[in-house]
Amino acid sequence: MNEIEGTRLLRKLIPNCWAVGTSGIWEFAESNGWEEVNPTLMAGTGYVVYRTYFDIAGWSSEQLSAFIQGAGFQQAETVYMTVPNTGIGKEWCILSKARIGDDAFDAAHHSFLGNQWHAPGMEGSNYNLEEIFTGRYREFSYDLNTPYSGNLSGQYIWGAGDATAGDKIHVTIALRIINADIEGLGIVYPPTAVIVPAVLADEKDLVYMERLRRSYVLAESRNP
Repeated sequence: MNEIEGTRLLRKLIPNCWAVGTSGIWEFAESNGWEEVNPTLMAGTGYVVYRTYFDIAGWSSEQLSAFIQGAGFQQAETVYMTVPNTGIGKEWCILSKARIGDDAFDAAHHSFLGNQWHAPGMEGSNYNLEEIFTGRYREFSYDLNTPYSGNLSGQYIWGAGDATAGDKIHVTIALRIINADIEGLGIVYPPTAVIVPAVLADEKDLVYMERLRRSYVLAESRNP
């Protein structure tokens, strides 16, 4: 038995963000590594995105598979989005086998009107569902009593990637306000902790090699 087999708990802290809509784009009063991603071929509000990863190369060098047991996205403050009564605030938190690149936000991966994103792993995206360990979507709507924070009005989860033989586990948080005009609107996103429980196992060679092959095939399908 490999000495590093067994359970592990991964932890990563994501910094806060403060973005303001100016001249049709998001500008940052505090970026801390956050960035705007503007989908090609689609006019509109753009996304505020943070991307990072857990480095698990030490596990893969020992030819161990990591079985991911879900993920917790933890916050100790409110997500503030100045959502007008004509708009809606959206948040996606994603744990994935591959990096979620800018091309995932292109117009081709949205509904016809551009207001609904076909998130990675779902039909219409450029990622397979097995590449997504877990994803959480939350929706914020206008609330007359809390006009500067929005009201949490919906939450959904998805994902089916149970194990990886790769070198990294990727974390992506994407924010968006759907509105005719983002001028003067703001996003203040609190510091976030990402907690990922994992089980390390030494699989049979054929099973392990198939995991590596499948990851390669899926990645190549996005880069013809």
